[in-house]
Amino acid sequence: MPSYDPLFCGVSIVLAAIGLGRLVTKGAPMHDSVEEVRKRIDAVDRRLLAALSKRAELGARIGRIKERLGLAIEDIEREQEVIRQLRQQNPGPLDDRAVERIFRTIIAETKKLEKSRRRGGG
Repeated sequence: MPSYDPLFCGVSIVLAAIGLGRLVTKGAPMHDSVEEVRKRIDAVDRRLLAALSKRAELGARIGRIKERLGLAIEDIEREQEVIRQLRQQNPGPLDDRAVERIFRTIIAETKKLEKSRRRGGG
């Protein structure tokens, strides 16, 4: 039985919270205007930003737990597992390499925040 993993659960919650399916539909009418589609993109961007902020909060929480337990910030095996699972769950249209690049950047930025916090910068 897999153990509870707050980081992966957080990522899953974030992705579900984005709710892209309600804003972007396949086979959308061809009569959509540029402005209409841009408004939908703006809405998705706001949801992405909110989701990224929530993910960063969860990353900070796990960072505090790791610090209390004397664990390192980086866990390469865990990062690889997150990426593997996200690639498996990727519904497209982004290819798996794009998903990996995006999430490696998100992970790197989360680690930067934690390193800064541990140095007393936040």
